[in-house]
Amino acid sequence: MTRVPAVQRLDAGRDDDADRPVLMGDAAYDRSSGKRLWRSDDLLATQGNGFGTVTAVTEHVAYLRDSDKSETGLDINSGKRLWRTTSAQQFAPLTSHDDVVAGGDGQALAAFDAKRGSALWTIPFSALDPDPETFRSGGAMVSHNDGWVYSSDRRIVGLAT
Repeated sequence: MTRVPAVQRLDAGRDDDADRPVLMGDAAYDRSSGKRLWRSDDLLATQGNGFGTVTAVTEHVAYLRDSDKSETGLDINSGKRLWRTTSAQQFAPLTSHDDVVAGGDGQALAAFDAKRGSALWTIPFSALDPDPETFRSGGAMVSHNDGWVYSSDRRIVGLAT
């Protein structure tokens, strides 16, 4: 078991695949044997607040968001860092599908290629509805067929890719 007291709080993604490692503290563990597969300091918040940095898990990537406003993609099977960026944006992942992470920042919806760390699309909430209150509260998103469905407390939006 891990000796690092950090909790990985997954807000979005796939954490139920039997072949996918379990992320705890600063390491990844085999689900069946409990054997440590790899470790990475990227899994720990730089502010030392007791939380890990994992916010979403895609098909092949752990998407990390640290308190220093950096975002990192780690290969879920090897722990190898695929990319790292620093952003003032407060992107909150809501869901993932394949290797795409989708969510929002309070002003817009966005999707990122988790393998490359690059933006795929961004849609300002004002383009979906001119009333600024429409998307102010709530916020859930799921992949559906070849697109996404986003809902707030006041509106449901279907997005086709």
